[in-house]
Amino acid sequence: MAVRKRYVRSERKKRRWILSALIAVLVFAVAAVIFYVNREEELPPIEYRDVSGVTFENRQTEEIASVTVKNAEGEYTVVKNGENWQMAGREDFEFSEAMLEVFLGNAALIYAEEKLMEIPGSGYTFTDFGLGDNGIRVQVAYTDGASRSFYIGSLVPQETPVYYFRVEGDTGLYTVTQDVQETFALSGDALHRVTDPAIKGDLIDEIAFSGENPFTVTREGDEWYLTAPFRYPLNTAKVNKLLEKLEGLRFAQFVSKAEKADLSACGLSPARRTVTLAIAPSVLTGYDENGQPIADKYLEGYALSFLCGDDIGDILFYCLYRGEVVKATRFSSGVLLTQDYESLLQTAPFAVAVSSLTRFEWEEKGQTRAWDITLHERLLPNNEFERDASGNILYDLRAEQDGIEGNTDEFLLAFSRLIDVKAENLLPDDYAAPKEHEIRITLFRGENRREVKLYPYGELHYAVSVDGETVFYMSRDALSQVKFP
Repeated sequence: MAVRKRYVRSERKKRRWILSALIAVLVFAVAAVIFYVNREEELPPIEYRDVSGVTFENRQTEEIASVTVKNAEGEYTVVKNGENWQMAGREDFEFSEAMLEVFLGNAALIYAEEKLMEIPGSGYTFTDFGLGDNGIRVQVAYTDGASRSFYIGSLVPQETPVYYFRVEGDTGLYTVTQDVQETFALSGDALHRVTDPAIKGDLIDEIAFSGENPFTVTREGDEWYLTAPFRYPLNTAKVNKLLEKLEGLRFAQFVSKAEKADLSACGLSPARRTVTLAIAPSVLTGYDENGQPIADKYLEGYALSFLCGDDIGDILFYCLYRGEVVKATRFSSGVLLTQDYESLLQTAPFAVAVSSLTRFEWEEKGQTRAWDITLHERLLPNNEFERDASGNILYDLRAEQDGIEGNTDEFLLAFSRLIDVKAENLLPDDYAAPKEHEIRITLFRGENRREVKLYPYGELHYAVSVDGETVFYMSRDALSQVKFP
């Protein structure tokens, strides 16, 4: 197995941090949608509004000593310890830099968008707006000894999503923006660092899906094949799209270490679907700040598994990755659940690189025509090989029949048209091919070969068998347009 090169650059960390922040925002939005859909009570109408914002505190995050949050998910405290931050009672807690920055920023600036009313004399209480003990309560302590506590309540019934808000010691009813509500509505584990995969598609040699809709795809040289539940060539462009999706996998929120989680409650024991990647051996090259290579490290091949569990609403689902239970979104990780093999199958059964051909046979009505294909280096007048801009030797292809060179240009034209012939649709599951085929086309590539048999399927179509697997049917008319010399 070839060892492939890998590279480490500082920009990757920056891009992954930005993606993590974007996914964090998405998770906050999901929480808001779920809250809004499940809200049933009718809230009191608002008689007047003061649209000027009110600032209660405007501090630097360095001035915060601790933040205690109590919400529907529980209660937790984030405490400053020297220059670092800790989750109280959890010494091994590792913060997500992106999530912690948003959290502290919304605790440092306590700001109401608008004032709705004074509660005394209105006939209402704060509890009517979700601002009682069942609401979100945040207490911020500052390094100068001062502190502020505020509450976030129900969603305001209006087009722009804002939430009812009050500050302890103030009698006014205010609103606060959705992003602030989302920050403090989640559990403390939402602040935990999430281990995002760092996958390089060109290092993946095999992808195995087990559980729901099981199948396996395998890299063979420059091509990909379905190797389970049966063997069939795959469309390289479509597999590359799958590899790109795997490279883009990002997780939304940490839940817990696997050993501390109730895996059955998350649908992870057993998992409904497991995706296992076979990663090829590689060489990791490190670079200094000037872009110069400083060290190479050989990395053994290994397997990387993603266990997919139950859905959380319509957008999130549980996933177990490298010993951590996380929440993943269908937006960034849905491929783990939804990928099938039918969409990856090669619908152009004759599509192979002509430069890889060594022999081509067309058998029809008991007659077989065959061409032997050879490549010949191009020679310049000075007897040196002609090369392209990258220094690769250029070749001319030659097609011979019975040892006699034929019209290679006509052969190449016909073969290019044959490559473009595609299947129209899948055959019924219960289709059984007859014993006799009408046409057999065999493409030899060194020791490998692809045998395509065409069987009658009605008056207008052929059923197509590729290496013994009959999956698609194609138009007779499309193939009749291909004429070999």
